[in-house]
Amino acid sequence: GGVDEEARAEAAGKAAGLVVLAKGGTATDAGNAAASAARTAARTTVYCSSSGDPHFRMFTGHSHHFQGVGEHVLAQSYDAKFTVHTCQQPWRRPTDRVSTNRALAIGSKNARVTMKYNGEVRVNGAIIGTDGTYSGVKISQGKSLFQFPDGELVAVRPYGSGWWGSHMTVRVRLPKTVYASNVQGLCGAFHKDHTGA
Repeated sequence: GGVDEEARAEAAGKAAGLVVLAKGGTATDAGNAAASAARTAARTTVYCSSSGDPHFRMFTGHSHHFQGVGEHVLAQSYDAKFTVHTCQQPWRRPTDRVSTNRALAIGSKNARVTMKYNGEVRVNGAIIGTDGTYSGVKISQGKSLFQFPDGELVAVRPYGSGWWGSHMTVRVRLPKTVYASNVQGLCGAFHKDHTGA
């Protein structure tokens, strides 16, 4: 009867990756919930990244490989109230034609955040020792994720050594409603009808 049907339904649900909540009720597993959250973020935000020597993934999803040495605007609002700059230096020797990200500076209406490839983080000039909220900027994940009050998010992964030497990967995520047709830099621009992530 009913008990055998419930047991079979529960076993089938578990085999399908579902979590059985109560009699007759199920919920998706954590992986599906995370995927759903990622799809929601993709609809409401756009991202760009700069990694390696460096490879740029623009807000539109296109890519390019700018090798300039010096400080460059990765992403900046037209009014310059939010800016992300990267400092690209030669890969290993001053004569190398390949460059990598070696430092980062983020400016917002609340704070100026800087980070070096060795992981040193400063907020408004003061060295930050631990995760926390400083001048309205939430810093987490071992001082590698920076969340700003207006929804901007910058994730950084520093690499201290290895074949590529010291460098960092930078990823910028911006809310579409605020930055559509309102951003410029090496990450490019996007419009409100942009459907990519």
